[in-house]
Amino acid sequence: IAVATGSILFLAQSWSGPNSTLLDAVVAHSQHHISSHAQPIGDELVRPALRLVGLEFSSRPQGTITAATACDVREQRSLHLVMRGNHGPVNVYVMPGQSSERTMESSQPTWRGLVMPVRYGSLAVVGHPRENLDQYATSVRNSLRWRM
Repeated sequence: IAVATGSILFLAQSWSGPNSTLLDAVVAHSQHHISSHAQPIGDELVRPALRLVGLEFSSRPQGTITAATACDVREQRSLHLVMRGNHGPVNVYVMPGQSSERTMESSQPTWRGLVMPVRYGSLAVVGHPRENLDQYATSVRNSLRWRM
C-alpha cells in the first residue's frame, strides 16, 4: 500500500523472512523504501509515529528528520525515521521487542548498516557506506523515552 504525504512516499509493507537476520530485514526494508529529497518535517508529524510504537523523544535528535512512520519489521511494529545524511538518506529504525545480543554491522558497495541493542529492543541504521552511522544511532538512542 503506498501512501503519499506531501513530497514523502511511504510503502507500508512487512519485510520479514523466517531465516533473515534483523539487519537483513532492515536493509531490505530500506532498499524498498522510496524516499525523495524531502523537506524537514516538524514534531507534529514525528510524534504520531513515535506514539504508535510506544516511544517519545525527550529531546529532538540531532539531524534533520525528513520522514517518520510506524512500519512492520519482521512482523513487529517499529519506528522508521529517514534523516538527511551527508551522502544521502539515512534510515533509522527503533524496534521494540526485537532483541539483538550485540552490535552487528554489514556493508555492500552501495550501503552500510548496523543493528545495536537498546533498552527494550534494537536500533538499526542504514545509509551510504561513507556515512557516520554511529552519530545517528547515538543521537536517536539518547533522545528516546520508552513508554512501555
